[in-house]
Amino acid sequence: MPRVVGVTVGPISCIFLTLASTAYSAVGCQITGNLLFTIYPDKTTGLTTLGFAPHWGVVVLAYLFMQLHITVAFSVIVNPSFYIAERLALGMHKRQPRGDLEDPVSGYVDAATPDVTQGKPRRSSKMSYVSVGDAENEHKGDVEEEMAEYRGVRNTVKHVLLLVVIVVVLVVLAIVFKDHFSDFADFVGTSCITANCILLPIVFYLVKASHRIPMYEKVAAIVVTVLCFVLGCYVTYTTGESLFVPSDNDAEFPFCSPTFKNDVYYNYTAAHES
Repeated sequence: MPRVVGVTVGPISCIFLTLASTAYSAVGCQITGNLLFTIYPDKTTGLTTLGFAPHWGVVVLAYLFMQLHITVAFSVIVNPSFYIAERLALGMHKRQPRGDLEDPVSGYVDAATPDVTQGKPRRSSKMSYVSVGDAENEHKGDVEEEMAEYRGVRNTVKHVLLLVVIVVVLVVLAIVFKDHFSDFADFVGTSCITANCILLPIVFYLVKASHRIPMYEKVAAIVVTVLCFVLGCYVTYTTGESLFVPSDNDAEFPFCSPTFKNDVYYNYTAAHES
């Protein structure tokens, strides 16, 4: 698992850092929170907010790849939510008892004789999961048992209605925050992603495996947790402030100095194509 995390998260982090540093070094404080807004041209002038004329084919490709990203991310995030909702609201996917602790005989499982004919120790590996939902699936590998919970008109209707309700709630939220959708996405991302992807995994790891974690690893984990907690709270506060208590500042580039709050300080198209 450490190798998988390192190989996946490492290159992705490098790509994100390269993209962020390149964009900031090019336009500085006038960069928008979403690069797609920066490259999309105005329908009347054909120029972007930064005053350059983008290549339309590149713009179309960027939006198509973003749509692909959103589609994949939506399925990854929503499917586990569907699974949990089915368990809580419909009583599906219930965990089976693992045996009576007071009666060890009933929970006894026959073990096969170890294979020692090869002369080498046999290496076992833990079961791999495609998604988090697989870890909760009591019928993983048995399609018939898994599909049995969805058979029948009543079960089908309840299942479809539950999924429709969840999707409707998401659509209503998107419509309500349509004028501040970027701020809403930033607020949810900074709070939920920071907690679910950084803070809680490290805390759970320290709680569950504290007895076998070396001291240097504990110190590094605590430092990362405290640092990310402080930064996450700060970004959550700033994005929440712009979402729930928006200011009257109508500057086009609010993060710049007063001289460049409303004027583009560098126009590539005007400098090279006029």
